[in-house]
Amino acid sequence: MELKTLKDFAAEQNVSYEAIRRQVKNYSGDLEGHVIIKNRTQFLDEYAVNFLKQKRRENPVIVMHTEANEQVEELKAQVDLLKSKLLAAQEQILALKNEEQKALETKIRSEILLEDNKAKEEALRAAAVREAEIQKLCDQAQAEVRSYHKTIFGFYRKGNVDITGK
Repeated sequence: MELKTLKDFAAEQNVSYEAIRRQVKNYSGDLEGHVIIKNRTQFLDEYAVNFLKQKRRENPVIVMHTEANEQVEELKAQVDLLKSKLLAAQEQILALKNEEQKALETKIRSEILLEDNKAKEEALRAAAVREAEIQKLCDQAQAEVRSYHKTIFGFYRKGNVDITGK
């Protein structure tokens, strides 16, 4: 005589322990003497196993696995959490892209300003060279002017020769 626990029988039938326990309770009159209790554990003999199988075929019970529903709820919660994390990550990416764009624009403006500064420095150097050339020409012109002397008739003549004899 082979005995099975309610738990083992439930697993064999792919139903919950509670469904088998209720079925045993419902058919307790028919199963009297075939359900053995040892140390608070119920065991089914072969007659009880066959009887319950037959009754399950006649009246199938739809068993809703609460564990599966709990898992589904947990997975939904995880999906919602991951969605919120994804949205947060996307927002961070957008913020970083905006910062990168601003940094790029700043870099471009800096490069333009540097080029403009270089052009202005070059223009200043050229102006300094022109100013030096102009100063040189002014000095030459002043030297030329100093080389002319007034004659007795009110005219100017180049050179150090004085006609008046002075």
